[in-house]
Amino acid sequence: MYNSYRKTSNIHRLKGKNYQSRLKVSTKEYIKNANSVLVRTKNAVAALRGKGDLMDEITLDIVEEFHKWGVKHEDLVRRRIILGEQIPHSEKVFSIFEPHVEWLQKGKAGKKVELGHNVSVTTDQWSFIVDWEVVEKQSDKQLTIALGKRLEGRFAEGYALESISFDRGYYSMLGEKALKAIFDKVVMPKPGKKTEERQKEESSQEFSALRRAHSAVESNINELEQSGANKVPDKGLKGFKKYVAWSVLAHNLKRLGRAVIEAEAIPTVKFYRKAA
Repeated sequence: MYNSYRKTSNIHRLKGKNYQSRLKVSTKEYIKNANSVLVRTKNAVAALRGKGDLMDEITLDIVEEFHKWGVKHEDLVRRRIILGEQIPHSEKVFSIFEPHVEWLQKGKAGKKVELGHNVSVTTDQWSFIVDWEVVEKQSDKQLTIALGKRLEGRFAEGYALESISFDRGYYSMLGEKALKAIFDKVVMPKPGKKTEERQKEESSQEFSALRRAHSAVESNINELEQSGANKVPDKGLKGFKKYVAWSVLAHNLKRLGRAVIEAEAIPTVKFYRKAA
């Protein structure tokens, strides 16, 4: 089976003359060999069930789990290459070891492949992270309304919710309308062509100033990565969220420590001797 896999992989990688037809022929051979292995695996697991100790049963459970992944990916390969279907993103699995992860970076233009989840981060004017969310199969614009409600519930008492700003990809008309009911000023740049009224609003001094202040969040994201969120070693989605939470806590403790050190710093007075 390995040889048919390598042959199919090379055809897909190198392309060339009659690429599609050669790829289909090779893929059919690969799928045939893969199905043979899957059948033998299923029969072997069934034959060995109940004939060993606890560790043997655990091992068979693991083999059975990998068999299920084999069946799923055989179906995906057949549908995509043989039948020419466009596989919905929700059906794609990028890691059989961490099935929950999403494809964040495809590795093009010299960049590494990144698997995981995007994390939406909200900071206040002192760069403390006041809200964070591990994003699961949602676009940025789908996050804004729920975020506004969380911030309102958390800070409505005793706080003035003066403004909130977002990156360009967060814009949606419904989201902006919902946030304007909570915040005095919503900075949510609209992509694409704008009306004259919208252009005037986004060109205003207040809008521009708040948008420039938003750029500081990039340094907060970098600090969060330095606090451990750059690469998550924990297993499972629950472990992923827990590790990000610890990273947020570490980030905020660092910010608090800096604030305390700055507040307790004793100003020094320097004396200079005047040359004779």
